[in-house]
Amino acid sequence: MKVKDVMATDFKSLSANDTVDDAATLMASDEVSTVPVVEDGKLTGLLTDRDITSRLVAQQRDAAATPVSAVMSDQLHYCHGDDDIQDIVRKLASLHLVQMPVVDEHKKLLGMVSIRDLSARAGESGSNRGKTDGNDLDEALDETFPASDPVSPP
Repeated sequence: MKVKDVMATDFKSLSANDTVDDAATLMASDEVSTVPVVEDGKLTGLLTDRDITSRLVAQQRDAAATPVSAVMSDQLHYCHGDDDIQDIVRKLASLHLVQMPVVDEHKKLLGMVSIRDLSARAGESGSNRGKTDGNDLDEALDETFPASDPVSPP
């Protein structure tokens, strides 16, 4: 199975010139912890709730006057739609990430893939078969996020 089969395409993005105040409002209303930053359709950064906490709140900066570009993460990890989801599960785990942008060869943002998307898809595929018959995605998720792991996906 490929990333394009499970990625979310109904995401919102920000511009580097948007304010952190606008970003926080978007994140709160959509109940998300990460928002891609896009310029001319291309991924240029990610803004996370942690970025806001460590680069804005901790430094006592004004959210209404601070552009997203001043606090966003610009060292990006991303994947492509044709990447195998087993590889992405392992990559997310090794980088301690719960989601990743999906881009084309020109870094145009196509979607976002998360452990939650992958877990849901594994659950769907597992529900169509017998309980003892696993699949490669189930096995990759179990191997990467064991049930005893406190940060494993729901």
